[in-house]
Amino acid sequence: MSSCPDSDTRSAPIMPQHASTRAAPDDASGLREYTRRVHCAYFVRCGDGTLYAGYARDAREREKAHNDGRGAKYTRSRRPVRLIYVERFRTKGKALRREYQLKQLTRAEKEALIKSKLKREKRKVKGKVGRSR
Repeated sequence: MSSCPDSDTRSAPIMPQHASTRAAPDDASGLREYTRRVHCAYFVRCGDGTLYAGYARDAREREKAHNDGRGAKYTRSRRPVRLIYVERFRTKGKALRREYQLKQLTRAEKEALIKSKLKREKRKVKGKVGRSR
């Protein structure tokens, strides 16, 4: 329950990694990653279009909790929510500071941050696909 997987076909790409990761030894599929000491600051987009910023050890599990009605009171009446942005940190303090910073942004600043990270991720993917060995 302490991982922030890098890919999920049903939501936007996960953003910058600030912590080291290694493959989970007990995962036969090899799709999930095990992350030690990872803390996440994240955005979810609520069903009504609003953005919610939060902190979690596992952003994907937290998204599920929000959708099950066990998340923040704010998101309970705004389901479904979709995880759209994640930043990962090695320490809880850094992740909580970043969550606070994200909450202080205006909606326009939040949208611009999300958009810029998505563009950066798309460029990374294009660069990997176009390479030949």
